[in-house]
Amino acid sequence: MLETNQGVTGTSLHPHHSPSLQSLTNLVDHIAKFKRHGGHSHSPSPVLSRRPSIGAGIEPRRNKSMTMSFKGPGELEKKLNLEDKDEVIPLSEQGQNHIPKSPSQFANKRKESDNSIAVSATAANKKKLDTSKTLNTSKTMKTSLTASIGGGGGKKKGASSTTEAAPKESRVGKTISDGFTKKVIFIVILNLLVVPLLTGDNWINTERSYVGDVDMIQAMWANNTIDRSDIDAVVHDVIARHLKSHTPILYIRMPNGTVVYQAEPDYKSLRKTAVDKVGDDTPPEMLLVADIRIYNKVTDATNIGRTIYVCLVLGFGAWLFSKDTNSLVLRPLERMIEKVNRIAVAPLSAKREHLMEETHDRETAVLENALTKLGTLLALGFGDAGAGIIAANIAQAGDLDPLLSGEKVMAIFGFCDIRNFTDATEVLQEDVMVFVNSIANIVHDKVDKYGGSANKNIGDAFLLVWKFPHSEVEELEDDLQLKNTDLVSGMSDLALFSFLKIFAKVNQSYVLRKYRKNPKLVQRLPNYRVRMGFGLHVGWAIEGAIGSDYKIDASYLSPNVNIASRLEAATKQYGVPLLISGDLFSLFSEEVQNYCRKLDVVTVKGSQVPLTLYSVDIDPSELKDKGPSKRHRKERISRHEIKKQKIMEMIWEGRLSTHLMFEKDRDLKLMLRKGMEGEFRTIWNEGMESYINGDWKKARFAFDKCLILREDDGPSKTLLNHMKTTAYQAPEDWRGFRELTDK
Repeated sequence: MLETNQGVTGTSLHPHHSPSLQSLTNLVDHIAKFKRHGGHSHSPSPVLSRRPSIGAGIEPRRNKSMTMSFKGPGELEKKLNLEDKDEVIPLSEQGQNHIPKSPSQFANKRKESDNSIAVSATAANKKKLDTSKTLNTSKTMKTSLTASIGGGGGKKKGASSTTEAAPKESRVGKTISDGFTKKVIFIVILNLLVVPLLTGDNWINTERSYVGDVDMIQAMWANNTIDRSDIDAVVHDVIARHLKSHTPILYIRMPNGTVVYQAEPDYKSLRKTAVDKVGDDTPPEMLLVADIRIYNKVTDATNIGRTIYVCLVLGFGAWLFSKDTNSLVLRPLERMIEKVNRIAVAPLSAKREHLMEETHDRETAVLENALTKLGTLLALGFGDAGAGIIAANIAQAGDLDPLLSGEKVMAIFGFCDIRNFTDATEVLQEDVMVFVNSIANIVHDKVDKYGGSANKNIGDAFLLVWKFPHSEVEELEDDLQLKNTDLVSGMSDLALFSFLKIFAKVNQSYVLRKYRKNPKLVQRLPNYRVRMGFGLHVGWAIEGAIGSDYKIDASYLSPNVNIASRLEAATKQYGVPLLISGDLFSLFSEEVQNYCRKLDVVTVKGSQVPLTLYSVDIDPSELKDKGPSKRHRKERISRHEIKKQKIMEMIWEGRLSTHLMFEKDRDLKLMLRKGMEGEFRTIWNEGMESYINGDWKKARFAFDKCLILREDDGPSKTLLNHMKTTAYQAPEDWRGFRELTDK
């Protein structure tokens, strides 16, 4: 809404335009035309169209005002007062003195009018600019206020919000800031209390009272009415008063040159800084010399004390201020750097890092724990095969490069597979993940405890690896060969031992035992229990990253890895849970070899090299079920790491007799008891020798005897079935081995 006062006629007003400014502008244009036409206006001013002409002797006067009112949402009203346009005053109101009486007076009057108009025009331009700014400010205020109190209305079109929320102060920063403030306050208060005590005024009287005494004595001396004896009495009083003070008097000379007092030592023999002279050395001025050595000592002592105090405060303050920074920021950063360096050197050590306690004001502990967790996840994700990839990328500068060249290594490769996994998956559905992970926990735990590492989890199968150290490997021209050392033999024994422990644990597990009573599993697979097959082989492989920039896996590529997989698959043909290659059998200690039974000599698919197969006769029927573990997860992991470290230290130092582990372990003694029966083993060995030599009739006879002793012996049935295909006659091209056709 726009309201105007009276006095503006025939003028159209706009909310964003001042009518007074428009009138002034029109007035200036009118005057300019008037001057160009010799004082005669041929066109009326649009502003003064209803008023007398300027040439009729009228002057502008500003005495009116205009009020603009802006009303917006919420009945908000912002008023802005602006000066009105010039109002023309009739001649009758100006008085007669304004009428020019001669041409010269008229010219002067017109000159004055022109000057006045020029000044008015300048003021009008300035006023136009100021008014425009004021109106813009008013418009901005109106817009912002309307947006803020507009009720249910939304933002105006074109409005933008560029205000960003300030970053929230971290808890560590707040703790340091609060601590800094408290320490500053403490130090300031301490200074206010201590510094005043470290000044000479608190220990000695620093006033030089003898200066006033000298002035008094000289005044008395100058007064002839005062008797000289009175002056002498005052002098003696001054000497007596300062005799036991910190500034004793050494010398007094009266204005007439008479020395009335002189004490030891002679003040002339002292340094200038040790005495304080009051007066002049030459008469008629009085001279008094005071000994200020004690005063200087006390002052120097307090200055030294103050300096020491400042140094202590600075040192203490520096320590105090750096304490929180060190404990909350610098030390955690140093620990993080140490962790990164440890991960760069030994990536798998991240799994052994302990988490920090996370408190409310220790956000750095969260960062440390996050770094530890990331390192642990890297170690778990990449495993032993990816340790080199992690170390190389952390240690080197520059961009990430996970696809490094592979490394040729010698290792034992083990494959284990969960039997009837397809049926279990269809029955268990979502719970199959819990089922698989329960088995994986047993497999990984035993392998890791006895020197190996888990490499791949392939649904129902696991690839396990025992990598030999470089010191135990000989490099030939195109191949690698293991040395004949106790360490190599011990690691080979541990690989077999860990698989046997896995077999025992799977049959004893309280967690897996519940699946024997799962109604759906039992209905689908009567007498169901978790069964697994195992294959073990040794050989070279290329260790490294497999994949692309989008996804990589750290694993092993080699025919030897495939052979381990084929051995595990062949366990189904022979009806045994475990198959061992002859290459690995040759690395076992002699005592452990006695636990193994030779089953066959074959060539697997993809290889023309004959491979001798061995197994260990295992009977889990006498194993006792175990209850649930009562230890917490952290405690179990801690105990596991301690035992693992102890075993590896002993085997590296050659102090571990691995064959004794087979003899002393209670579970293995129960499982291996039947396999060590002398009669069965003797008959089997005779039949195997006849089978390899091509005397299959004799071999048939021996294997039939074995079935009498063990009616469920899988290897005996497998070889008898194979010989039956040729009527128990060895083929003419028999070379002591056969091709294992099944993959």
